Amino acid sequence: QALAAGNADKAKQYAMNPPAESPLLTNEFLAASMATNPITEIQVDEQKDFFTTSYTSASYKIGGTLIQGNYQTTKVGKLWKLNSAVATTDRPSSWGTFGVTINGTTAPTSKLSLFPGVYQLGTGTSLLEFEQPTFTVNEPVDYIAGISSTKPAVTDAGKKAMITKSQEWLTQCLPIQDLNPKDCGMNLQLSKDNTLAPGTITRTVTSPAPFSTSTPRVAYDDPKKITMSSYVTI
Repeated sequence: QALAAGNADKAKQYAMNPPAESPLLTNEFLAASMATNPITEIQVDEQKDFFTTSYTSASYKIGGTLIQGNYQTTKVGKLWKLNSAVATTDRPSSWGTFGVTINGTTAPTSKLSLFPGVYQLGTGTSLLEFEQPTFTVNEPVDYIAGISSTKPAVTDAGKKAMITKSQEWLTQCLPIQDLNPKDCGMNLQLSKDNTLAPGTITRTVTSPAPFSTSTPRVAYDDPKKITMSSYVTI
């Protein structure tokens, strides 16, 4: 009920060990998440008080999808506490230090902790997008399915920008009066004892639409690094 009401502070009080502070566990973040994909039809099975540990079954809907959960609880004094109130996982290595967002909020740089709910991954740029941006946390478990199996990929706009920049770069390289212009990927060889007369190099591209068929690739551990290879005949 605390989650359904968007009250993160109250929800954390039911945990035996309250989770560390996180921008993904605030009242504002939770309330916005519930407004989009509410938790409804909550039913919790009553358990008899025999021991200091117990399992409590519960069912509820997240964004219209029925979830059947089983929660381990521990008695602390006279109160029952949830052994875990949030799902926690390591930040995927494929994100690197890129500013990935979850429901519009920048994700922490180490551990990710989330209440049950539906979440949307974002990149903050039109040049990159997640292959499968939506994932669901059904209940507080150690593994969050869907968050580590998807990674940022180059969008059509990103590919177009990459090709355009590469073509601009090539255009700047062509007139340079140097046998091996720096970072241009082209190298002229003169026969022995010959020297280059200034202003005598003329380079002409004979490949049609250079880079247009190349495929940009995102580095495995750094989405800020995009590479693209192409052979250009000059």
